[in-house]
Amino acid sequence: MKKIDTERINEADWAEYIVEVINSKLIELFPNRKLCAEKEKSLMYAYEINEYGTDGNHEARTMGFKTDILIFENLINNRWKPRVVIETKIRGVTTHDAITYSKKAASHKAVHPYIRYGIFVGEIEHIPKRLMRHGENFDFMISWAKGKPTPKELDDFTNVIRREVEASIQMDHIYGRQEIGKESKKYTLLHRPLVLATRDDTNSGTDSRVLVGPLP
Repeated sequence: MKKIDTERINEADWAEYIVEVINSKLIELFPNRKLCAEKEKSLMYAYEINEYGTDGNHEARTMGFKTDILIFENLINNRWKPRVVIETKIRGVTTHDAITYSKKAASHKAVHPYIRYGIFVGEIEHIPKRLMRHGENFDFMISWAKGKPTPKELDDFTNVIRREVEASIQMDHIYGRQEIGKESKKYTLLHRPLVLATRDDTNSGTDSRVLVGPLP
């Protein structure tokens, strides 16, 4: 695994380190799926129709952004499918960062309705309230106090990655093409719970509890 100097770490090196951490965990979490993470992989954020033909065909173009970290699944015939996007920051997040990244998340989700999208901040004690306030399009937010995690931070991070990949796969089945001759499953409940964790929690913030800690 890449060695990082936590005293002089930059965002590019930290993202590369996180990619290695994620790839080591994906093998353990999903041994039967070909999942991997890459840094700066491009993902489409726009699908524009230039004109329509009277025969029903149309002329279109796509545009893409590079993502900080993309977890994707390799499929057959040299195809792949995005699962989870993670934007990374070091030592802080401004209001402008939060708004910009949240808009980017919305754009990517408009083209890929099954992807999960989060932001990961290193060398910061807690998630800034400005990020919670302006990051409405994020599915998760994570912070580590330093460049390398404590055991609890790594456990929480691993649980989030597992649940977000699972959520993407489930959403993909809901939004994806229906198999011929197979009836689609009908749902009667969709609930998005709130899960929180502090550095003092003895249990992971991603266990079965909906809200961690006492209500204010």
